[in-house]
Amino acid sequence: MATRRSAVPWQPIPLDGIELMTGEEFQLWIAELFSRAGYVISFAKLRQPATYHLAATRGGERALICVAHRLLPVGSDFVYRLIWARDEVHGSNRLIAVAPAGFKANARALARKGPVELWAIQELRSFVAG
Repeated sequence: MATRRSAVPWQPIPLDGIELMTGEEFQLWIAELFSRAGYVISFAKLRQPATYHLAATRGGERALICVAHRLLPVGSDFVYRLIWARDEVHGSNRLIAVAPAGFKANARALARKGPVELWAIQELRSFVAG
């Protein structure tokens, strides 16, 4: 796993402006949010093609975070990749799927079995508010 930082200084971007970010900018923004909440962040490149996840640790908590920057709700394939990656990355005890546009019904059903926390825009607002 590698750690990388954005060359752009942190700015508290309003949540209703995240659609203006690129996918990489959004992933770095999520990483910074967790870092500011006391997590140590690393970026994990997985065997899946072009799939990156954030590994966040704080105390005994090991969270694996999958970030989707899409304008439409994501489906079960997105949640499945996160569940599948749990052991590959570092045996996470918390799985978080972040998709501001929300999740399709099949993704919500799979997440309940996972268990995976689904963070759409409402959950991001709560996390930012602290």
